[in-house]
Amino acid sequence: MNPMRNYVLMLATVLSSALPALSAAQSNTQVDWVKFLECRAKFEEYTSFALGDLQDEQFKKSIGLKQIKQANSFIQEYELAKAIDVYGYSTKRLAFTSSGVMAIVNEKNPVQLAEKLQLSVEYNRGGKILATKTISETKPETIGGMQVWQKISKDLSTVTSHPGKVLVGCSYAPMTK
Repeated sequence: MNPMRNYVLMLATVLSSALPALSAAQSNTQVDWVKFLECRAKFEEYTSFALGDLQDEQFKKSIGLKQIKQANSFIQEYELAKAIDVYGYSTKRLAFTSSGVMAIVNEKNPVQLAEKLQLSVEYNRGGKILATKTISETKPETIGGMQVWQKISKDLSTVTSHPGKVLVGCSYAPMTK
């Protein structure tokens, strides 16, 4: 069987369990961004929001979420209507990655912030820093000959498109092997 087809089938299976889950944001225009950013949401809750509500332009408009043009093709950046406090920082900027959401905060010393959050610094060269900590991970299941599982991790990084800023948040990733 084609490996890409296996991945698509696995992803569809994993996500189909998430979509009927919470869609609280549609019934209540208040989104608990801090819950998503600090890895306190369940995998299904975040993926339901990211693949459901967040794809709805009317919904984004109703909560005052404005997309910011971004040269960095790995993130979609948004400005919130009101600032939120996350990990002791106030911000109105969020970045969505392929697997999660990050707050964009002013911080000159990302290594110190990683230590404060008890993250493991995985990469630190040339001003680029990546730090992470696994929050939860499900046991692998075999689907269509592939092992699949869910992993939630607290992440921190710097990116050249945002000098003097640190991206800190959470990944809600479907994993395969």
